[in-house]
Amino acid sequence: MDAYAELWIRYENAALKLCRSLTQRNVDDIVSESFTRILHHLRAGKGPHTNFRAYLFTTVRALIIDGSRARSADTVLIGDPEQLDALAGTTRTHVPCAVADLAKSAWDSLDAFDQSVVWASAVQGYSTSEIGMKLGIPTPKASVWLHRARKRLRTAFLTAHIPATDDSVCAVYRRRFALYLQGKCSAPRRTELAGHVAACSPCADAFAAARHVYLRMALAKPRRAGAHRRDGQTDGVPEWPEG
Repeated sequence: MDAYAELWIRYENAALKLCRSLTQRNVDDIVSESFTRILHHLRAGKGPHTNFRAYLFTTVRALIIDGSRARSADTVLIGDPEQLDALAGTTRTHVPCAVADLAKSAWDSLDAFDQSVVWASAVQGYSTSEIGMKLGIPTPKASVWLHRARKRLRTAFLTAHIPATDDSVCAVYRRRFALYLQGKCSAPRRTELAGHVAACSPCADAFAAARHVYLRMALAKPRRAGAHRRDGQTDGVPEWPEG
């Protein structure tokens, strides 16, 4: 308990800053509940073996997600790059994994064309027909390009949340997390990934972090009720890999 009290003192401020960057509601309660939940897990023989800070941040995000059911004023959106830079500048020193940094990283990973299409739609408010006229292409084609650009941005944002690793084997599996969560993993690879996650605690933690981010993105994205994907899963958030 003395050791855990030291961890609480050491990381409480960082957790509060992360929480405030994601929501303005019940910040103190969310952080306290995060520490309490982790303590229960540790007492049950579970919880983090290494990198307590990352596990704490994942727990904070999970509790915020649990309290969210739809898009709200708290939702972090990708907007003006200068605003993202300003926000990142206020958090980077204290919270390296803050959403603003990851959103900026995801945005920078897109090519110039994808950036221009998404920017025209999300920030400048152009319709797909107007984007088509500016590009000199039919509206249906502009709609397809916009859809693909948004999809690449979502994938990049999700991938940015997956911690890097020096283990070459783990790195291979972590590159598949985003594909798995988006229902794009083949059955054999799903089975193989499930076996690795079940046996590798660091990758299990990394997968949990990625899944929490995917859940938050899914809550903010309108979906058809009861829709099904090609892999047979409902159009919601995949559970932990079975196996």
